Amino acid sequence: MQNMMGTILTFQGERPVFLREQANKMYSVSAYYLAKILGELPILSLTPMLTAVIIYFKIGLSITASQFFYFYLILLLIVQCAASWGYFMSSIFNKEDMAVAMAPIVVMPLILFGGQFANSDNIQAWISWFQYLSPIRYSQEALVVNEFSRRTYDSNLILQNVNSGAIIQLTKAQQEA
Repeated sequence: MQNMMGTILTFQGERPVFLREQANKMYSVSAYYLAKILGELPILSLTPMLTAVIIYFKIGLSITASQFFYFYLILLLIVQCAASWGYFMSSIFNKEDMAVAMAPIVVMPLILFGGQFANSDNIQAWISWFQYLSPIRYSQEALVVNEFSRRTYDSNLILQNVNSGAIIQLTKAQQEA
């Protein structure tokens, strides 16, 4: 949301200049958009790098270089996607206040159906298709795969821990009774 709101007011201020230069055939829309994205790429790359460096090691994720850089790549892509949503919302509306007012209405369903707040299996069937439009869902899934795909678990050790935990709980219940 932060990266989208940073780009949502981009085109309203530049619209008169862009329309004049577009009418004079100075450049195409795709060249303008590409230059805009490449110009903001360093700033949009710095935010996920700071987030990745602080969060990745603080919450104790797997410490391998490949997993860290994959984590950063996922964050970078979701930031670029959010910025693109901001550019999209900015290009649709002529007035700044309208773009800012409509942004949460468009983004909140993407967040809600991203899988963070509601389990995908609990969503009603008639609206469950909306989760496939959410880039948050795909980034969250990629983050989970990055963290847990390389892990191996010893099933015997897990069963021993489960059984010993059940025995401990049983003995505590007997002692309290």
